Formats: sequence, structure tokens, C-alpha cells
Amino acid sequence: MRFTNGFRACGLAVAAGVVVLAAAPAGFAGTAAASAPAGGKVINLAQLAAQRGGTSAKVAGNCSEGGLASIGAGFLRVSAELKYEGDTNNVLRARSGSTGEWEKFRICNEGSYWTIYSLAAKRYVTAEMGYTGRFMGLLRARGLNVNDWEKFWVDCTQSYCTIKSLFNNKYVSAEMGYTGADKGMLRARQTTVSDWEKFQPA
Repeated sequence: MRFTNGFRACGLAVAAGVVVLAAAPAGFAGTAAASAPAGGKVINLAQLAAQRGGTSAKVAGNCSEGGLASIGAGFLRVSAELKYEGDTNNVLRARSGSTGEWEKFRICNEGSYWTIYSLAAKRYVTAEMGYTGRFMGLLRARGLNVNDWEKFWVDCTQSYCTIKSLFNNKYVSAEMGYTGADKGMLRARQTTVSDWEKFQPA
């Protein structure tokens, strides 16, 4: 079963071929790394659909791991930029031709919202609503806990997925009009869906 077909049937995962049944993520205070959502039994999407009777109901605590490719960026993978400093540390950019450690995320359905966790940064992805101008809504892997800025909604058709910030109700865009080290930055800033707002599992 294709990932996107399975997603439409089950509303559960953002990774090709597997869904991880897991406990809800637990956030940490202080400066320690945020705890990754715990892994559980791994089953494929066909098994999951059969187990759940092909219903479209969403079950909390279902996670998947893998990379995300931006359609608007020519299928470049989304990376967490761990070597950036200051206000753009761990910013998410569509810029890699392959899936390495910086391109791996765990995406979990918690029922009324989804979380995105960077396995390399050991942080939850945050939409920076305190930023202004061209960085408003910038996505960074920097959250130690899941609060409003770390809550998203992920949805897929048969050909692409979208990510929306639940805080400002805006779709995440890959900023392909930016240049240099900012090119491909992800921002929650769009009200409609075009290629820059479309992603696929990688």
C-alpha cells in the first residue's frame, strides 16, 4: 500500500511503509534534550488498515519516522540546521539531496494535533510566532515541551502532504524565493496550497 493511500485511509503516519504505535511525547524542562516520543510495535500500513477496519478515525500516540521532501524545492529533503547559530539555530530548510541524520523526524498524531520531533536536534519543531517580518512563523527544532507553537496538523492526498500550524492556522511553506543560507527555510505563513506548501515522505 502506498504511504499516501494509507494515510488517507487511516490518518496516521508521515513515513513510507511503517507506522509506529507509541506513547504521547513527554517534554522536559531546563536545558536537557527533549525526550523523543517512545517507540512501540512497528506494523505496516496495510496491517494497520486491516486492524482498524479501514476506518478514518485518528488514534492518539501513533508515530512514524523518516524524511520529508519539498515538492516546491524539487524534492530536496528538509534539514534541521544544527550548525546555525542564534535565532536561526536548528531552522528547518528544504536543501538536502539525501536523507541523513539531520533530515530525520518523528511525526506523531496526538489526536487533536500533531508534533514534529527532530531526531538529530532532540527537540520538537516550533513555529516562531514571536518573530516578525521575513522570519515570522519560522520553523525551528528547539522546543523542549509541546505547547501551542509546537502543535501542527498534517494531512495528505494521494500525491502530497501539507503541514499547518494550529496556532496561526497557516500552511508551512518552503521559501524558495529566499537566497543564500535562508533559501528553502520553512515558515508557517500561507493560507492556500501551491507547490511550496507540498511535501512528500522521503
